Order: sequence, then structure tokens, then C-alpha cells
Amino acid sequence: MSWFALKSALSNNQIADWLQIALWAGQDKQVITVYNRYRHQQLPARGYAAVAVAYRNLQQWQNSLTLWQKALSLEPQNKDYQRGQILTLADAGHYDTALVKLKQLNSGAPDKANLLAEAYIYKLAGRHQDELRAMTESLPENASTQQYPTEYVQALRNNQLAAAIDDANLTPDIRADIHAELVRLSFMPTRSESERYAIADRALAQYAALEILWHDNPDRTAQYQRIQVDHLGALLTRDRYKDVISHYQRLKKTGQIIPP
Repeated sequence: MSWFALKSALSNNQIADWLQIALWAGQDKQVITVYNRYRHQQLPARGYAAVAVAYRNLQQWQNSLTLWQKALSLEPQNKDYQRGQILTLADAGHYDTALVKLKQLNSGAPDKANLLAEAYIYKLAGRHQDELRAMTESLPENASTQQYPTEYVQALRNNQLAAAIDDANLTPDIRADIHAELVRLSFMPTRSESERYAIADRALAQYAALEILWHDNPDRTAQYQRIQVDHLGALLTRDRYKDVISHYQRLKKTGQIIPP
């Protein structure tokens, strides 16, 4: 970076290069110093974005938002800049505004990064059930506990489900709790149909595995009965009405008590 400092004249692109390289080097304060030196230059969007990130790293939310707006005025369709602005809005405590902007972004370009941003907003807002739901949707299918990202682990902890991150701690009661939580999340009306279906499918897959494990195990009768009732909810979310009726009738025949 000394090369930039020794140059008597820099182009706008070279200034942006300097800002980006300083940011990558973790020199947030230097990014701000360089920007203030050339703040009257017409920089490319990537330069403003680098400064926005540096301000965010320094927890100067309003300055960061100002720079995100500069970057977006030049590249309004840039998804990374939009997400950067959204996350900074959440940092600043503007949770509702962040969620509105994220919904607008997701309507045009839904992807995993948006789900992670959504979980981040909910985490800061203290809406931990919504945080867990968004993180659950972002996971790849059939993810093992070793593949869980740290954000998902934290979401589990925030919802008193920390034992789910360690297979050794997955007691039958905890397995039944996790299955029940997935079913509950699939019912939440704030999600799109496809998102609710994805969560319900996870619950159905978990039910299939637990059903095999516990069907003929007298030591797991209580947990087995729990997942049978919760299974009705997953089937209902998936609009499998015939299966709901047949499963319900099967439970009634066995004498199992079904809550209203």
C-alpha cells in the first residue's frame, strides 16, 4: 500500500484500489483516512462500498449507510451492496426497514445469502424463533451436525436447543423436541409456501428416521407417541390431506390421545 501513498496523483480507479486493498488488509481506519483525503473525487462504486464496510466494522452505522447509498446510486442492482446496506440498517437498530428492503431484494433474487441476512436481522431484533427458522431454511438438505454453520449453532442456542449441535447429546427427548420444532416452524405464516414446504420436508425426513428407530422399542414409547402426533402437523403443512386423515385414524385406533 506504500506504492499508493508515494504516488503524487492517483486516478479514481487507483483510489478505489487503495481503499479495497486497505480494507482486505483489515486497515479500517486507513480506509477512512484515504477516503477523507479524496472524498471530493468521483469514485467508482466499489470504492464507496469499501468505505461503507470499513465504517460498519468500526460500528459507525450512519456513516456506513451514507456510503452504501453512494455505492447504490451508481450500481442500484448490485445485490452485495443492497445486502450490505440491509445488514447495516439492522446493526443500527432499524429492523423493520431492513426487513422491508430484504423482502424487496428477495422478491427479485431469492438466494441463501438473503436467508442468512434475514436470520441476522432477527437475531439482532431478539426474534430468535424467526432467526432459527431462517437459518433452518438456509441449510443444505441432509446436513450433518458437523456441517452446521456457526450462525445455525447460535440460533439453536438462542432457542434452548443447543444439544442438537452434538450428536452425543441427542437424547430421545431432544430428538423429539427438534422434530416438534421443525413442525412448528413449518406452520409459521410469515414464510412463503415453498419455504414452509422445505421445513416440513425436513420434519418428514426426520420422522421417517425416528419411526424406524423407535417403532418396536418399548423404552421409547413416550417419544414415539410424541412424534406421531407432531407428524400430523408436517403432513398438514404439505397439504397431504389424505395422509393426515389416514394417520389420524390410525392413531385413534391405537388409543393414542390427540390434543385438540
